Amino acid sequence: MEQNIAIRILSLTEEIEKIDKTINNLRAQNKIEEPSLRSSFFEIEREIKELLSEVEIVDGTFSQRTRQVLIKVRDGEFLLSIERKRLDRLFDEYGDDIVKYFKEKYGFSASEGEINEVIKKVDGDFNLEISYKIDPFEYLNRKREFGAIITNTPVHRIIHDYYSEIQNCFLFGQFLAAIGLCRVLIERAFKDKAASIDRSIPDNLRDLTQRTNLYQLIEKVGDEIKSETTKSSAHKLRTLSNSILHGKKENMKIDASTTLEFIRKTYGVIESLY
Repeated sequence: MEQNIAIRILSLTEEIEKIDKTINNLRAQNKIEEPSLRSSFFEIEREIKELLSEVEIVDGTFSQRTRQVLIKVRDGEFLLSIERKRLDRLFDEYGDDIVKYFKEKYGFSASEGEINEVIKKVDGDFNLEISYKIDPFEYLNRKREFGAIITNTPVHRIIHDYYSEIQNCFLFGQFLAAIGLCRVLIERAFKDKAASIDRSIPDNLRDLTQRTNLYQLIEKVGDEIKSETTKSSAHKLRTLSNSILHGKKENMKIDASTTLEFIRKTYGVIESLY
């Protein structure tokens, strides 16, 4: 990771944690935070998510506290993030009625120039990164939400490579491919972990071309690290991915939301191993 990016991430995590603490203290006193404080929080959150989408893997380079803040940003676990998700669900359900209510109550508006500036920025970012195969707003939103794998220790280089492939599949809407690669990533991570805890395993176990029973691998590693949670989560992902990829879940809706949920659960398994 480039030093300037690492320094920026560290600074932003300190800022967003401070803002969250201030807001929680105000709420505890039955007070409402200033709109500028909320704006600062969401701007910092947006920048952190964009940086996470660039760095791929966050490991022990950062302190545990910093990694915990990054996980909360990535997974939307801060107070304002949770409230925004609730509001988004309301907009999805009630749409124009909610917009009308807020406009009448708070009187918000935007000039044509402001709207054009926003559109120009989105178009500029989009044209730098992607061809005209996907809606720019969808692409950039997926990129912000994709997040990063955040571990305590360094991971094998090939995991970085699979991460990049999964990200690209997700950004371009190739959801089945993303799920398939998540399954490969889980297998690769368990092979790497098995090799690190059992030196009697031959080196060629690290070769993905060797056929290995993933069920047995999960059982072995899960027992060695004494984590039933890791075993259970990995088996659920293994079973679900097998069903999806072999056409046994034909009625299951595979869209951006369900794919991102699968990817996030994959993150959780990888993070439990490292």
